[in-house]
Amino acid sequence: MAGIGAVLGAAFHWFVVEPSDGELLDAAQRIELTGYTSSTGPGLGGSFAPTLTRASVHWDATSEAPLDAGRVADELAAAGWTVTGTEEVNATVTVRAVDGRTATSVHLAPDRDGGTRASIGVSRHSVAPSLGVCVLVGALVGAVGGVLLGWSGLRRRDVVETTS
Repeated sequence: MAGIGAVLGAAFHWFVVEPSDGELLDAAQRIELTGYTSSTGPGLGGSFAPTLTRASVHWDATSEAPLDAGRVADELAAAGWTVTGTEEVNATVTVRAVDGRTATSVHLAPDRDGGTRASIGVSRHSVAPSLGVCVLVGALVGAVGGVLLGWSGLRRRDVVETTS
């Protein structure tokens, strides 16, 4: 019973706690960077059926304007995202933001012609309760349920034996 409870706890986390792929796509649709054009738009990737990995949303965009991470951070904030930081490594700047159960990272790199290339990703943000907590609570509930069922079965058997 504890094993069944653990599996049900994991399923609860997967289907109820974490945002669905559709919610990720909806969050991605809210990201509009002025002056950037994308040839494909947001698309799901990284999900493989036989594994327990979840999909994320990714797309690339370009702009003729020079790299301006501050403007990108301002546009994310205006769209309802909470900007959590900006990090620069070499010539690439990454702007990170969260919105409830989703997170985004926008990687900006200068293009050779003076413009900017953006790589935008939306994924699941750390949420509470965590997977481990859901599995543990499920296992505990399953174990308690198993003990109660076993105790109930023993009592029923004792009642039948004493009446016979």
